[in-house]
Amino acid sequence: MKLIIFVLAVSIAGFAYTDDFQNRLEAGRQALQTPEGKVYEKSLSPTIVRAMGECVPPGPPDQTGAFSLVGYVNPSGTVSALEVQPSTPASRCFAGKIGKATLPAPPFVPSRYKAFPLTIDMEIIP
Repeated sequence: MKLIIFVLAVSIAGFAYTDDFQNRLEAGRQALQTPEGKVYEKSLSPTIVRAMGECVPPGPPDQTGAFSLVGYVNPSGTVSALEVQPSTPASRCFAGKIGKATLPAPPFVPSRYKAFPLTIDMEIIP
């Protein structure tokens, strides 16, 4: 049995910081509709694929299911304020890899914001 990993959505948005996970999640998902968000999503794919490959090795997965990650991408490509739900070994591993990665710089950061909110929805299926 081979492992199939689907990247459901990766998105960014120039919205104010909020501590509420659901609001951060929705802000990122909505931004996926922007032309800049679509281009940025494609640029994140290699990092996401590499992180998932390290956290969920080939072969039958020992766990399946969906999780979502939110964080902020700074103009330098560093990621901060990461949070993942639900918390599983695979989702925590993924968050750790994304947190250590330097992502491509967001397409722009509005002057009144410090960074772009990032949302990554993943699903691990056999």
